[in-house]
Amino acid sequence: MLNTLMKHDSYESYCMGDFNINYLDKKAPVYRSLKYFENINVFNQYIDTATRVTELTSTCIDLLFANRDEVIASCGVIDNGISDHSLIFVQRKLVHTQQKARFIRARIFRNFDPGVFRNQISNLNWDEVLNEYDPNAAWEIFKKLFVGICDQLAPYGTIRVRGRLPAWVNDDYLSITDARDKAKKTFNRSKLPLDNYVYKTLRNSANTLANNLKKSYIADAIDSSKNNVKKLWKTLRLLIPSKKKQQDPNIEINGSTDPETIAEDFNEIFCNVGSNLADQIPDVSMDLLPDIIGNGNLFSFTRVDVPTVTKLLANINQSKSTGLDGINPRFLKICYDLIAEPITHIINASLMSGLIPLDWKVARVSPLYKDGSRNKILNYRPISVLPIMGKILERLVHEQVYDFFTRNNLFDKNQAGFRSGHSTVSCALSVLDHVYLSLDRKQIVGIVFLDLKKAFDTVDYHILCQKLAAYGVVGSANAWFRNYLSNRKQVTRYKGKI
Repeated sequence: MLNTLMKHDSYESYCMGDFNINYLDKKAPVYRSLKYFENINVFNQYIDTATRVTELTSTCIDLLFANRDEVIASCGVIDNGISDHSLIFVQRKLVHTQQKARFIRARIFRNFDPGVFRNQISNLNWDEVLNEYDPNAAWEIFKKLFVGICDQLAPYGTIRVRGRLPAWVNDDYLSITDARDKAKKTFNRSKLPLDNYVYKTLRNSANTLANNLKKSYIADAIDSSKNNVKKLWKTLRLLIPSKKKQQDPNIEINGSTDPETIAEDFNEIFCNVGSNLADQIPDVSMDLLPDIIGNGNLFSFTRVDVPTVTKLLANINQSKSTGLDGINPRFLKICYDLIAEPITHIINASLMSGLIPLDWKVARVSPLYKDGSRNKILNYRPISVLPIMGKILERLVHEQVYDFFTRNNLFDKNQAGFRSGHSTVSCALSVLDHVYLSLDRKQIVGIVFLDLKKAFDTVDYHILCQKLAAYGVVGSANAWFRNYLSNRKQVTRYKGKI
């Protein structure tokens, strides 16, 4: 190894680790060999204090060799409780700018009192909302009243984003690791067998507790998700380490590192990628759809009742992100029973009129890295965050349309996606069954797999609404979908810039 270093002494090189050679024993032959190596070459050894302390010995066996003394800022030994070997480190001189702490603008809940919030919401008069049948106007009235109290009790402010400890870490583990590290330092000073015994006992206890906490956390997380396949896979993705790193803080897009410019570039791509691909698809002038598909039954929206909306509001996931309307899901969940009536009125006004509040059609988009070069804009995909109220409306519409298609047998029997009780497994089983049946009949089997690029982004909205009409979704219901798909807006946020 040392001979290899000698061959590359023209490069800046470092060699560090457990050499199992006591550098403090200057009478040992191997020490003289190391000194000879240092003298005839430009490599120096920088560690000169004990790195492994036991009851009987104190040795320096973890060494650091380097050949550029002028670039080394500092080096030394750090006591730790993880091993009986201390850590050795080297700090190189670098010309760099210190990374600034990350700050975000968010609501501050430090002095927020849920009881006071509920009391103020209960005192609001919703008559103006209930007497307005334009869904957009009704929503603006509601938002003015509701957000006004939110801003008063949980105003926006600047928050510093800090790193988080692993979810399995608790106070007991923090206490025992702190005691372990203190015991290690005590033993390094005293060299007493009793102090060494105390240190090793605490070290082993900390390791055992860490393993048990990890196992318990993983078991509980999986057990709580076992009846929900979607939640289970989400849990497993959190537990299994990913090779993909988080968004690179220093990416360069189109030659720029300015966050605002990058946000604009992302937004331009995300807005136009679908339409640009769709423009490459040849126009089909002929009408491919019959006037009626199915049994001729017609669909129309029915009014939703307050208990249905109350249940949806009560089951809101508070961890969901806040949309551009500024209404945190936490607010809605705290007072779900107090706002159910005006929200139900706005939703029914939308279903009956075929209009959707403009706020509910504006998305906040964040770029999420997929793979490949981080400096290529096409290697990111958009993650959209819509206002919570818009998601509730979508849920209610989905339930009514899905029920209509199910009752009238309008789904293709081979469709597995987006259907309750069906999955990729049922699709795969169907294909395999067909293959085996064909093979039993001595037939030749061939399969063609198609991967449609940006399939959802290239959907023609006019054809989609025309197909809905053929299935029986006509009149104000069809107008609702046309309104839902038109005049949608988005903003892209990158590093806090929009």
